[in-house]
Amino acid sequence: PTLEKLKFNFDKKKNCYSVEAMSAEIKGQVVIPNIHNGITVSAISDYAFSDCQYIKSVVIPDSVLSIGQNSFHNCRSLKTIVLSNSLERIEDWAFSGCSSLNITLIPDSVVLIGEGAFIHCSSIESFTIPRNIISIGTDAFSYCRSLKNIYVDENNEKYLSLDGVLFDKNGHTLLCFPSSYEKEEYIIQDDVLSIGESAFAGCLTLTSIIIPENISSVGKYAFSHCLNLESVTILNSNIIINNGAFYGCSSLALVDLPDSVKSIGFSVFSGCLSLKRVTLPFVGDPVLKNAFLRHVFGISNVYDPKENRMYTGGSIPQSLKALSIGNGYTSVEKWTFSDCFYLASTNIPASITSIDEGVFSGNVSIIVDSNNLYYSSDNGILFNKRKTSLIYCPCACGVSYTIPDTVISICNYAFAGCSSLKSLTIPSNVVSIGMNAFSNCTSLDKIIFKGTKEQWNSLSKGDDWNHLVLATTIHCSDGDAAL
Repeated sequence: PTLEKLKFNFDKKKNCYSVEAMSAEIKGQVVIPNIHNGITVSAISDYAFSDCQYIKSVVIPDSVLSIGQNSFHNCRSLKTIVLSNSLERIEDWAFSGCSSLNITLIPDSVVLIGEGAFIHCSSIESFTIPRNIISIGTDAFSYCRSLKNIYVDENNEKYLSLDGVLFDKNGHTLLCFPSSYEKEEYIIQDDVLSIGESAFAGCLTLTSIIIPENISSVGKYAFSHCLNLESVTILNSNIIINNGAFYGCSSLALVDLPDSVKSIGFSVFSGCLSLKRVTLPFVGDPVLKNAFLRHVFGISNVYDPKENRMYTGGSIPQSLKALSIGNGYTSVEKWTFSDCFYLASTNIPASITSIDEGVFSGNVSIIVDSNNLYYSSDNGILFNKRKTSLIYCPCACGVSYTIPDTVISICNYAFAGCSSLKSLTIPSNVVSIGMNAFSNCTSLDKIIFKGTKEQWNSLSKGDDWNHLVLATTIHCSDGDAAL
């Protein structure tokens, strides 16, 4: 395009110009001049050509030293670019989302590639890190779905390539694994001590990974959106697993974490929609531990004092079939497992002191540690320790159930959704039935109360306690009473 389609910004301190597009409608080839009004053009401004989706090629003169943040963000038609031979810095997100760009060689003059600089550049097949690069930001090559190999100039003092995978120079930290690596399994070498932030993010070929004993930490979002990753084996019992490590791994089915894991971050398993079994040892921060079960799956309203923020969103996968809760957790929050319709069983460790209403639904069988001072279980049914309160009954309790005589309170949602239950016997000691206690017990057509009609009528009953129940009368010891 003509110069009229470019805007030049003068920097008085540096006595030079930076350049940007006049509008996102700029098309075709962009040739940036090295001189404007007799003064050097030395930079491409932040957001200079962001969302200019009709640009196909760019020529950057040797006078340009830096490409600014988001400068070519989302230029989806950009296929080729000639970089300045004097270029020093490619800033954060500079070419992010340039899905047609196929760039393989960076000038030796470059010392920095910023965070997310080439993220989502889905046409790049290989990349070579030049010898003078001293800093590569997180996610620089993440989600480059055609990327098979990352090479490093052998004279580079900061980085190393092993079998097409990017490491720090001593090979101790795995920094970036190509999204389209040609092997479905990858063996991490014994020299590697940590997996960097977003190292495997968006990898499409990986189906399984063994994290060996030598690995001490897995970085934030290290395996996020590895959509075909099905199994993870962790051998180091003292490993640190940081925030979002397996976020969005929608094929991940089985995870067993060692009891002595040092740390599990926020939202580690959020979006793992195929997760069927998970073992969760307690390794929470003392301030966070009351919400830690929700914390691991990215459930809303979890405050992290270290980062001074409230996290929101996420859910426990509906696919979950078995869960082992480590001793140390102190509470299970409201609705935590209410959508886990396939969850067959879970344990309540001795450390649990609080279980909110509506935590479980469906056929979840509950097994409470005998050393728990607050709760107990009998044939998969959850009670308080003295069995005076019936908290939760799984649908698998059968077509007929007799509540123990010790029970005086039937809690909110206790039998909710037990659609197979047809007959129920309530002891005379019961004085309260909670809200929605028998909601959606759509087959329940017979309710026997061992007390008198007067006792029944004096019972405290919560809202919608019998919603959609078939029974219309209660069979009391001295006759029938209206429901």
